[in-house]
Amino acid sequence: LSGAIRYSGMGQARLRKEPSLTGEVIDLLPADTVISIPYPIQREAEDGLTWVFVESVLGSGWLAEDLIIYRP
Repeated sequence: LSGAIRYSGMGQARLRKEPSLTGEVIDLLPADTVISIPYPIQREAEDGLTWVFVESVLGSGWLAEDLIIYRP
């Protein structure tokens, strides 16, 4: 499954090492960055958000699901 980063008012999505707002930031992903979501999809609920494990050319880590545009 693939996807992209949704534009947010913050400008860039924070790719995190752990599925949490306090997780170490691996990199910043601009809007429209193409990502891959490995199957089976890994989801974790933390800090009132659902986090999804993703892969990108900038690294692998966790993104808040609200920032993901899923593409078939």
